[in-house]
Amino acid sequence: DPSNGAETGRWKTPIDISSGSLALDPSGNSLWVASNQSPQVIQMSFTGTELKRFDSAAQNVTGSISGIDFDANGKLLVSTYYNVVYRIDPSFSPLRWVARSTSVLQSQFPVLLSVKDVESVRQKAIEFWSTAGLPIELVTRLQAVTIQIVTMQNGYLGLASRDGIFLDDDGSGVGWDVNTDNNAMSSGVDLLTVVLHEMGHVLGLDDKEDADSGSLMFDALEIGERRRPTFHDIDEAMAGMK
Repeated sequence: DPSNGAETGRWKTPIDISSGSLALDPSGNSLWVASNQSPQVIQMSFTGTELKRFDSAAQNVTGSISGIDFDANGKLLVSTYYNVVYRIDPSFSPLRWVARSTSVLQSQFPVLLSVKDVESVRQKAIEFWSTAGLPIELVTRLQAVTIQIVTMQNGYLGLASRDGIFLDDDGSGVGWDVNTDNNAMSSGVDLLTVVLHEMGHVLGLDDKEDADSGSLMFDALEIGERRRPTFHDIDEAMAGMK
């Protein structure tokens, strides 16, 4: 209690804080916790329940975290021991790349994304969402969302929130497969799957860290792996409209 210094609650954090930092959420109803031991930044309730976490490295934060705070626009400021302050958006969820076959990785030749590739795959992704049963008002949202090509740290393929999508320029160094033919052999990270996943975030769907790895919203993707939206994804998106 800031008025008298009395302890009103105590709980264990899910990460080793070590030399860490706390920040009050702009809403005033939760705390954000960071540590110099991890790039993870975690939102927690005042009773110790974890509400959200995100990986600051996915937004190119480099170095151990030394402090966090929010600016006037609700963006999170993260300082590091490299004497750099980053402004990041805690609403963005990253999609990670995972390798389960080093022989496949060694055979890849990176393909850089072009705006033409992205727009072609966007239209195909919207077709998949529409065919799965997405209502027209949400299809319109996907048609209007901004997709940008950026350079992300290796290990990350894309970022998205309800407001926009960012795609790594070279598929985390592995290379993008921009072919939208379901029957074609994949020669890189399937761009269509990544765009479909990120569109899920635009529709309000959360990552499924503990779900079956075949789920569209599972938060990691292998080379050559393809996923598509199902009626379960549509149900969740429509539930978010209510």
